[in-house]
Amino acid sequence: MPFDKYVEEKILLPLSMNNSSFQQPLSPRLASNMSNGYLYSNNAFTAQPFENVQVWPAGSMSTTSEDMAKFMIAHLQNGRYGNSSILNEATAQQMHSQLFTNDPKVSGWTYGFWEMRLNNQSMIGHGGDTILFHTLMELLPEQNLGIFVSFNEQASEPAGGELLQIFMDHYYPVPSQPLPKSIPGFENNSSRFAGSYRPTRSAYTNFEKVSSLFQEVQVNPGPNSTLLTSQPGVGQGQWVEVTPLEFRPAENMSSPMLFFDGLVFGQDGQGNINHLFYVNNPTTAYEKVAWYDSTNFNYPLLGACVLLFLSTLFWPIGFLFNRCHTKSEKPGRVHRWVAGAACMLDLLFMAGLVALSAVAPMSIIYGIPSSLSAHLAIAIVAAVLVLSSTALVVLAWKDSYWSIDGRVHYTLVVLALLAFIWWLNNWNLLGFRF
Repeated sequence: MPFDKYVEEKILLPLSMNNSSFQQPLSPRLASNMSNGYLYSNNAFTAQPFENVQVWPAGSMSTTSEDMAKFMIAHLQNGRYGNSSILNEATAQQMHSQLFTNDPKVSGWTYGFWEMRLNNQSMIGHGGDTILFHTLMELLPEQNLGIFVSFNEQASEPAGGELLQIFMDHYYPVPSQPLPKSIPGFENNSSRFAGSYRPTRSAYTNFEKVSSLFQEVQVNPGPNSTLLTSQPGVGQGQWVEVTPLEFRPAENMSSPMLFFDGLVFGQDGQGNINHLFYVNNPTTAYEKVAWYDSTNFNYPLLGACVLLFLSTLFWPIGFLFNRCHTKSEKPGRVHRWVAGAACMLDLLFMAGLVALSAVAPMSIIYGIPSSLSAHLAIAIVAAVLVLSSTALVVLAWKDSYWSIDGRVHYTLVVLALLAFIWWLNNWNLLGFRF
């Protein structure tokens, strides 16, 4: 039986969820009532067409808050809603119990829900995001309470967490607690936590691997026996070790991810730190990466490469100057043309990749655009030119082309080109790795 039909027969109809469906596109009856998703730009909201989610059925359910209220009531009543039952009581209780956790000190997974503890209240729930819609559902079984909220604008992802925190602070306030103090001896061990941590929910074998560079958590020792963390989209934090490998905020942190109220680190059998977990986010584990995969290495490397690539723009200027002031041919002109062409192609590749990600991110999420293939081809052509330049470096020094400064500069440019080839290959951008 097709998935959407099975869900309709076993869940939606028994719970009278008459305005919910996993179908894509929606039936005419439901499509006529479907909200638009919006993009906000230039002080205006622009309605967008219905999103067809390609990881169907995950993320492809269209529903209403009223229907979700029925679904939440059924779970709060262990599978019952009115005269209907979608689960045996024992099955529902097992479904709501922890079945997996990354570490005993962090929240874990039930069957389909993730656990969270906020303001001393136990919750199970789930979030859901497409490009345009951002949704959050939380159940507080001990309070017989369910909360559902959905936003239909691209940049509204943090709103669900912020609303939930405000709700909990209002209805389930907790007294202010003194800031924690670090356990003795932390300052002697703080360096073992330092490094870059990549989410395990990342691509490893195709071109999407490079996206993990923008999701890494940076951890460094901080002042007054603390750890400092920073992560794109989450912000910065300062943490105190309260028990071995367990950290709590050293101060009141401002972050759109308000659930992340603690850190726990994992270690291997030799005692080496190899993982990081957010206490209230069981959806993602973070693995400590080697130095060459860290942002602390990759960003400076790219910056140095770009500067050296741009520096080759002076070569045509020098060539024209020499042509105007002397009729003799300067040796090594071909060497510079080859290396300069490789530099310009690599700059074109990087600019195009940034533009593609910024202007048409959905085209990458939902497929392999032809423009991406063209950009990857540019990188291959540049790599071929680099191999030629490598051999020409030897000749430049053997035959004393240019001044010492000129030869050093040329060598640094070729080294930057070789480093960029390594970078491309490391992040699966050399070749067509789809």
